[in-house]
Amino acid sequence: MDKPITALSFEFLTPFFDFLSNTFGFGKKFNALVANLLKIKSDERLVDVGFGTGSLLIAAESKYPKY
Repeated sequence: MDKPITALSFEFLTPFFDFLSNTFGFGKKFNALVANLLKIKSDERLVDVGFGTGSLLIAAESKYPKY
């Protein structure tokens, strides 16, 4: 089995992923903006497939706690 690709493709950068995302404008404000754009209906579910650290999913969960 192949070794999984880590954040930013460099294992040593993984601990800095959220910091770098915030620095380049893809932090909490961006995640909140994207979560507000979601139009999740009651019969739909939101799935995180393992991209990044889950911060966007956390922002969406605060807007849609049942999904």
